[in-house]
Amino acid sequence: MEGPEVLREADRRQAENALQQRYGKRITAAKSNLQKLVLARELWNRASRSAENAVERDALRRLSLHLAVETGRLHQALADVENLEECSPGDAADLKVETVIQAVQALRSGAKQINPFEVLAVSPAVIEQARQVGRFEEAGRLIQLVTPLAKLAKDPNLLHDLASQSREVGRLKALSASVRRALEKLREDPDDQEANGLVGRWITFRLQDWKRGLPLLAKSSDAVLAPLAAADLADPRQPALQAELAEGYWNAAQKEQEAFQAGILARAEFWFHQARPGLSEAAQIQAVKRLEALDALRQSERDKRGAVQPGNVALATNGTQVEGVQSNGFALFDGRFQGGAPAASSPLPCQWTITFDKVYQLQEIRFKLGGWNQKNFFRYTLGVSPDGVNFRPLALPTEGPGFGWQRVQIPSQPVKAIRLQGVFARQGLRFVVDEFEAYCIVPKP
Repeated sequence: MEGPEVLREADRRQAENALQQRYGKRITAAKSNLQKLVLARELWNRASRSAENAVERDALRRLSLHLAVETGRLHQALADVENLEECSPGDAADLKVETVIQAVQALRSGAKQINPFEVLAVSPAVIEQARQVGRFEEAGRLIQLVTPLAKLAKDPNLLHDLASQSREVGRLKALSASVRRALEKLREDPDDQEANGLVGRWITFRLQDWKRGLPLLAKSSDAVLAPLAAADLADPRQPALQAELAEGYWNAAQKEQEAFQAGILARAEFWFHQARPGLSEAAQIQAVKRLEALDALRQSERDKRGAVQPGNVALATNGTQVEGVQSNGFALFDGRFQGGAPAASSPLPCQWTITFDKVYQLQEIRFKLGGWNQKNFFRYTLGVSPDGVNFRPLALPTEGPGFGWQRVQIPSQPVKAIRLQGVFARQGLRFVVDEFEAYCIVPKP
């Protein structure tokens, strides 16, 4: 019901079969992680050059993501999808859901490259994105596959989140099915009031397509929304009538189910803005109160998702703080790394909690391990929390030295705090970090 049209399944299968014939031998010959990653990157780059063939581009991306997941690079695979500029939200959600499902299926078959905590960490954000763009079947399937993993991990917070998402997806899925049935009925009887109400409410307030939705809603039997839609279609020019229409939408939203509230309030906001300049002083005060309430509601939703801000957000000047560091904690967030400058450190083992001034929608965490001893290396764990209380572990790279700059890419998700635990050092008894950074938008190399 929502989002762009998906590629036809027959065309997709045909493209996938063609790629298997073209790359099958190379895929079979790629035994090591490095060989698979090289081939995955080649396929991904080829997809970027297939601008005129959407079916082939989609198949190349899916095959590339499949190989990346086989090597345990789930975070990187999802980050690649996130950074696709020309990919629609619906197609991006499809790719992400399929990628995580593949990781779950690989875990079930005993694959050792897949980290179950990584799968659990990324799943809620992927499910939410699929829900937002109307991929209810896909979101529901992923919830079903991930829930047993959450039970094995004994993560009550995640289980609660998954149960809540499952209920919401179930409601929207049932509602979407009823709208499809109503569409079929309208093809037979365009004047059916009940069908006009179901389809009109969905198109108007879920898709926010006023041009197509309002005429349908006006033909419905809804005692509240049908008169509002008719008044809206009349395009009132008098400020008092515009304010009356806006207030009507505002009141309707308070009694409407959650799936349509945002759309109804968006229409109320539109008409409040139209009416405000020509209203009396007393009426303007009321309109301003409503607009301020809408701004506060929108800000609350943004706070839940997290702010998006360019550049490094882990700065002392932003209000970022750390607990658990024994020495030189201030050095973590000064925004400049200089050789020989004081480094933050604590005796091993240690746990540092980095707390931001607000919730950010993060995509990457960076920090420089080391101090002065270039022969040392460290082992650590990372966890993120959307509320500063409940932390979920992040899967970390298993290859490469634990020294120098560490880059941990994560699927875009709300983060209020990060927990960094130092667990081992080859030389010495202290965990040492020179600088710590976090990004909502991954900087280009």
